[in-house]
Amino acid sequence: MIISQGSGGRSAMVVFVDHTECYWLQTLKPGFRHCFVAFEHAPAWVICDSLKCHMELTLLDLPEWFDLGRHYANQGHHVLVGRAGARAPRPVMAVAPLTCVSVAKRLLAVRAAWVWTPWQLFSHLLHAQPQVWRYIAPREAHARHVHASTIDA
Repeated sequence: MIISQGSGGRSAMVVFVDHTECYWLQTLKPGFRHCFVAFEHAPAWVICDSLKCHMELTLLDLPEWFDLGRHYANQGHHVLVGRAGARAPRPVMAVAPLTCVSVAKRLLAVRAAWVWTPWQLFSHLLHAQPQVWRYIAPREAHARHVHASTIDA
């Protein structure tokens, strides 16, 4: 399956997590140290998780009643649920390191050269496309809630 060609307008979610095994990512905003993307491919979900040494693609065949976004939020993750953008025209030359954010931007058809961190991606999606993305806050007591009206990019 080629996700990028069929993903325009497809249901998607971006999951932002705090846990990271890379010590240098500890300087990033808590709760936003890593991200991954899930695409609905009815009745399943395709998860694309770009990790330090490899990329994981997982197919989750879930019951129709299962709320995957709420499941991730119940695990303490910040979740944006929405729709992937249509494929944008190819830029002349896009040079960027292969990170979880650059992979997410490519999969979601986001063209924002200044977005480098998971927090910046979260803020950009909520500010640039507020009608497209719905925020599901983490459910853990120690998780910090973020509201779209208080986001600073």
